[in-house]
Amino acid sequence: MAELHLVVDSVDNAEEIQREWEELEKQRKLNGEKKAQTSWRDWLGFNKKPKLRYPPEIRKGGTDYSDARAAAILKDYLQPTTTLSEKDAFDSIMVLIPQNGQSNSEVAHISNMFIELAEQIHFDHPSHFKLAWLVGRIGSSPKFTYDLVNGFNVCQLLGEYIYDQQTGNDENYLNVNIVAFHAKICACGLWCHYESATIMLRFLFEDKRNNDFDDVFRSGRVMEGAVWILFYGYIVYQMILQDKDADRWVVWRAGFASMETESFATDECKKLSARAVRMMDALTYVP
Repeated sequence: MAELHLVVDSVDNAEEIQREWEELEKQRKLNGEKKAQTSWRDWLGFNKKPKLRYPPEIRKGGTDYSDARAAAILKDYLQPTTTLSEKDAFDSIMVLIPQNGQSNSEVAHISNMFIELAEQIHFDHPSHFKLAWLVGRIGSSPKFTYDLVNGFNVCQLLGEYIYDQQTGNDENYLNVNIVAFHAKICACGLWCHYESATIMLRFLFEDKRNNDFDDVFRSGRVMEGAVWILFYGYIVYQMILQDKDADRWVVWRAGFASMETESFATDECKKLSARAVRMMDALTYVP
């Protein structure tokens, strides 16, 4: 299997980002605008990251974290020819993160890095699931979990970034790899976000407003719905059975089956939809 060419912007494109940031600041000054951020590093992610509510705390434990160190571990681990075991990758990442990394920037940075890498790997490539499985282990650790009064908030920042990647109404927001990554993380047991799947599937096949979008958007959204079925379909099906809503499964299956003759569906969309139909048939309970 060929080597993966993976890029982490904050490490591999730092100089370019610095130049773009300086140019942006120059334009702001010319326009008489106030400086938007205190550092170009705040601008590294795909979307605006949530601002910390409180000043950073004194770091407790952990070695000196850097994006370069974290990226080197992850990029090595995800290669098909790696000699790094899952345990080695897990331990190497966790030792970098301080106990209060949620209150500083380490958890935010590496959460964004997970998404950046997942976006670059095709959802059918073994390394895509490999990353999701590692994230499932890392994300359930106390360093990534908020202890709340009535329970726990597991890996909140990663969830927020994934949600940001899946919102929008144009082709710039279409990312089947990210949706598949979300579904696989759920399948690994970190989250139970079956509602994310059902909301998308209901929009695709039950909401007529979906017909108002262009072909690229519609085809991409169908592919995103299909990967929910492929990688998290069993839980989605069982949950709608609990809700006594099995008729929806029939409607969604018919929707995927219809892609074979839909003019807006790309060849890849048709193939992925056919896989979803076969999976739905396999999961359907027949008394």
